[in-house]
Amino acid sequence: MNPLVQVQEDDDSAGYTMPCAEAMLAGTLALMTGYAENRCPQHRMLMAQKVVSNLFFLASHPSLSENFRMVAGRMHRHWMNLVTPTDPAEPPVRAWAQATGAWH
Repeated sequence: MNPLVQVQEDDDSAGYTMPCAEAMLAGTLALMTGYAENRCPQHRMLMAQKVVSNLFFLASHPSLSENFRMVAGRMHRHWMNLVTPTDPAEPPVRAWAQATGAWH
């Protein structure tokens, strides 16, 4: 696994290298922002599923501290509740106000 991810800016004149865990965290935060801003249920579901996946990998990433991995694990369980309804009649992605469980 490559521990660094090459990131290029729009004009391709200035790139920078970001550690893999930071790239995954940045991508996860971007997905969470997209989830919060998007109103399309299909897009929200896809973004939420990818957030769940990223949080799973962040929770076990070897370059992150134990405390950070613990927080990522709790957030993973919280987001799993968002994409996995307990009631079959409930929509797949619940509103934040209805979600339960501590994520921090």
